[in-house]
Amino acid sequence: MKFLALCVGMLYIGMLHAQTAIRGKITDQQTGEALSGATVKAGTLVTMTSADGTFTIELQQGVAYLTASFTGYETMRVPLSSQQPYLLISLASNNVNLSTVSVTGYQTNRKLLETAGSIGILNAASLQRGDNMDIMAALNTIPGVKMEAYTAGNYRISIRGSLINNPWGIRNLRVYWNDIPLSSPDGTAQKSIDFDPAIIGSVEILKGPSGSMFGAGNGGVLLIKNSKAAIGQNTLEAGYTAGSYGFNRLETAYKVADSSFNISANIIRQRYDGYRENNWGNKDVVNIFSEYSPGKNRKISFFVTHAGGSLGIAGGLTQGQMDLMPRQAVIYNKENKISVKKYDATSVGASQTYEFNDRFFNTTSIYGNFQTYDHPFGSGIYYNGYLKESLSGYGARTKFRYAADLGNIKSRFSVGAEYQYQHQLGNTFAVINDVPRTWPEPGALRQNDIVVSKSNSLFAQAELDLPLGIFFTAGASFNRLSYDILDLFKDSMHVNYSGLLKFPDRISPRVGLVKKITQTVAVHASMSYGYSPPPVSQINNYDGTLNIDIKPEDGRNYELGLRGGLFKNRFNFDISGYQMHLKNAIVPVARPNGTTAYRNAGATNQKGIEALLSYVAISNSEKHLSFLKIWASYSYNDYRFTDYKTQSFDWASSSVITLDNSGKQVTGVVPHSLSAGVDMDTNWGFFSNLVYYYYEKIPLNDANTYFSNPYSLLNGKLGYRRAIGPLGCEIFAGINNAFNAQYSSLILYNADANGIPPQFFNPSPGINYYSGLKLKYNF
Repeated sequence: MKFLALCVGMLYIGMLHAQTAIRGKITDQQTGEALSGATVKAGTLVTMTSADGTFTIELQQGVAYLTASFTGYETMRVPLSSQQPYLLISLASNNVNLSTVSVTGYQTNRKLLETAGSIGILNAASLQRGDNMDIMAALNTIPGVKMEAYTAGNYRISIRGSLINNPWGIRNLRVYWNDIPLSSPDGTAQKSIDFDPAIIGSVEILKGPSGSMFGAGNGGVLLIKNSKAAIGQNTLEAGYTAGSYGFNRLETAYKVADSSFNISANIIRQRYDGYRENNWGNKDVVNIFSEYSPGKNRKISFFVTHAGGSLGIAGGLTQGQMDLMPRQAVIYNKENKISVKKYDATSVGASQTYEFNDRFFNTTSIYGNFQTYDHPFGSGIYYNGYLKESLSGYGARTKFRYAADLGNIKSRFSVGAEYQYQHQLGNTFAVINDVPRTWPEPGALRQNDIVVSKSNSLFAQAELDLPLGIFFTAGASFNRLSYDILDLFKDSMHVNYSGLLKFPDRISPRVGLVKKITQTVAVHASMSYGYSPPPVSQINNYDGTLNIDIKPEDGRNYELGLRGGLFKNRFNFDISGYQMHLKNAIVPVARPNGTTAYRNAGATNQKGIEALLSYVAISNSEKHLSFLKIWASYSYNDYRFTDYKTQSFDWASSSVITLDNSGKQVTGVVPHSLSAGVDMDTNWGFFSNLVYYYYEKIPLNDANTYFSNPYSLLNGKLGYRRAIGPLGCEIFAGINNAFNAQYSSLILYNADANGIPPQFFNPSPGINYYSGLKLKYNF
C-alpha cells in the first residue's frame, strides 16, 4: 500500500508539472487594442479572454499548440512552451465583419461599431487584390476616396474634397505611418513614405476634419500600419510580377516573430515603361520594421524606409489629342525629358508604448526624414524650369491615456502634443537642352530660398461609456503654424521676399455620439471643425513678393451614420450622410502675365451620402468553396460653390476677367461613383476576385463649361496557392481595364485658363494584363 501511495503521489506531482498554467493577452494586430471575448483553446481546454484581453489556461501534457480566434479576425495557431509563461498574441482582421474590428480611429482604439465618424478600412488582403503596383485600386473602393495617378509613383489623393487647388501630390491630408506623422507641417506629403502594398499591413481613412487629435486639415487622415509577421512565423518570401507596358516587379521579404518580438524586412524593385511616351515610373524600396516587448507592460517599435527612383511626366492632352493618340506625350515634355529625374527619400522612426498600470498608458514617437529631388519641369517655352530641392525634417508625438470609472460610467481621458519641423532648400534654374530627347541641364539660377516650417499641436479628448449603450466623445486641439522664408537670390532687379509668416492660432473641436441599437447595430453622429493652411508652394508669388494676406480654409462638418451587422454578421453595412461648409476657400488667380497666384475667394457647401455594403455568403474552411463575399460601395456628392468668384486669363482679349461661379458644381468632384466586387477562396487553393468601378462625368473647370466623360473599369485576378511541407507557392494572373475604356485618372483642372483648347487630360492605360509567382519558405 505504501508503494502504491508513493506511485499515486508521484503521478499527481507529475500531472501538476504537466499542466503548467499559460497566461497571455490577445490584441488587435494593427491598433494594439485588447480583444475581449476571444476564444483560446489548448487541447481539450477552452477559455475566453477577459475585458482587458488577458487569459489563463492550463498547458496539458502533449499539447504543443494554442489556438486563438475572434469574430472578424484570422484564427492563429501559436506554439506553446513551458519556458514562455506569458504570450502576447496579435490577431489580424480578416475584413469579414467590420462592426467587430477594432480601429485606431480618433485615437480611441476601440471597436468600429462604438466609434463616431466615417472611417474606411483596408487590410493586407484588400490592398493586394491587384498587381501590387500601388494601392490606388484598393483605396478607390472606399466610398468618398479618390486616388489618381499621373504615372507609377506620382499620385494625388482626395477625401471628400475638390482638387481645384491641388494640381500635384497630396495636400490637405494628414498622413501617419505607425502612429508617426509623416506629412509635412503644411499638410502636404511628398515621398516621405512609399505607398507600396507589400509593406503596408492596414490603412484607416478618417474622412473630413479630424483636427481634434491630428492637427490641421479639412480633407481627412490616413493612418497606415506596417506589415507585420504573425506570431510563430519565420519565413523568407520572394515574388515576381510582369505585365503590360513594360511592368515588372521583384519583391523579397523576411518575417519572423514570437510573442516578444516582431521583425519584417522588405526589398522591392519595380520598373514600368509607362502607357504613354515619357511616362515611365521606376522605384527601389527598402523597408525594415521591428517591434520588441521587453515586458508585458512595454512595447518598442522602430522602422526605416528608403525609396528612390524616377518618373516621367508626359503632360496634359486636349480632348482631340486623347481621342486620336492617347499614348502621345506633349512635344516639349518628350523633347526635354520632363520628369522627376531622380528622387531619394528616407524616413526613420521609433515609438514606445508603456503601461504604467492597467489604467494609465503613454505612447511616444519620434521621427526624421530626408528627401532630395532633381526635377526638370514645364510644358512649353513659356513655362519651364529645373528644380533641385532638398528637404529634411523631424518631429515627435506623445499621448497619455487614463482610464477611470466615474461611478458606473467607464471613461478614458487622453492628452498629448505633436511637434513638426521641416527645412526646405529650393533652387530653380533655367533649362538648357541642346540635344533633344536627352537629359536637360540646369542653366542660370532663377530662384534660391530656404523655407522653415514649424507646427505645434496640443490635443485632449474625453470618452464616456454611458448607460443604455451610449458612447460619448469630445475633444479639441490647439494648433500653431509658421513659415520662415529666407530669400537667397541676389539680383539687382529682384525684390527680396524674406519674411516670417505666422497663421492665427486655431482650436479645432470635435464631438461624437454613438448609440448601440442592438449588440451588432449602432447609429452615430458627430460635429467637427477643421482648417487647412495654404502650403508653402502657395505663399510665394511669381513677382517676388510674399503672399502674406492669404488665410487658412475653415471647415465645419456635420455627420450622421448607421453601421452594423445582420444575419449573424454575414451582412455588414456602413452608411453615412454629411454636410460640410467651407469658407475662405483658396483659389488660383490668373495674373496678367499668364502666371498663377492664390488667394481666398469663396465658400462651398458640400453634401454627401456614402455607403459600404458586404455579404459573406460562405465562410467555412471545410467546404470546397470556403469563402465567398459580395460587396459594393457608393458615393453621392452634391458640392456647390456658395460664394465663389475667380479670376482667369482670357486669351482672346489678353486680359484678366472675373467670374461669379456661385451655385455651380465644385470642380473635380464626382457626383456619383460606385465600386463593387466579389472575393472567392477555395480549400483546393484557387482564389479570385473581381472589381468593378464606375465614375460619373465631372466638371473640369469652375465655370462648369467643360465636363469629362463617364467611364467604367473592370479588374480581375485569378490565382492558386499551395503549401508542400515548408514551401509555399502562389501563382496568379490578372487583367485591368477589361473594357478597354478610354479615361484620364488624373485631370488638370481649370486648364482652360492656360489656353484653348485646354489640355485637361492625362490618359490612363487601356486594357492590360499581368501574371506572377510568389514563393515562401517556412523555417
